[in-house]
Amino acid sequence: MDKKVSTEKNSKIYHEKQKQRRCAMHAVNNLLQSKVYTKCQFDKITKELRNQPGAPKTFFNPHKSLFGGMYDVNVIIVAMNKQGYECIWFDNRKEVDSIRLDSLFGIILHTTDSQFLLKTKHWSCVRKIGEDYYLFNSCHPHPRKFDSQKKVYELLENVCRDRDAQILLVVAKGDEDGIRAVSYTHL
Repeated sequence: MDKKVSTEKNSKIYHEKQKQRRCAMHAVNNLLQSKVYTKCQFDKITKELRNQPGAPKTFFNPHKSLFGGMYDVNVIIVAMNKQGYECIWFDNRKEVDSIRLDSLFGIILHTTDSQFLLKTKHWSCVRKIGEDYYLFNSCHPHPRKFDSQKKVYELLENVCRDRDAQILLVVAKGDEDGIRAVSYTHL
């Protein structure tokens, strides 16, 4: 994965850059290849989740940080569901080459970043556009094009080495082949 892609040169590729710790929203929009969601819409999803029957009553909304942005996985799952996609957890104990990349709409990654002396969590995504796979990381100025599928699997192996990292496999709702291809990942 050594090629960066300028979004100005290739207007077919949409890439949002990091703003105010909203990497979850950027990852979803990058995966959908359009500015589908705004901060207000993500905040509305957090309120919907907080107000669900049976949800614990807390003073602070547990689905986002007090410091703005930093949305949790539940917000991502609801956002993708509203667009017609299912997110399926990948069991990090399994071999990543068992994932059939061609059966997926995309992959959402939750990884640990070390900035200065702090460890922070960060959302990004991988998506195939045309014949090529790209890593969309809102902290980078451009998406990164993978040289091959092998490089995608190498990235996923690196993510799995971090015990705190999470991988969500995204498939279209009703895509039985895609769901079957990844359904083994449920614990």
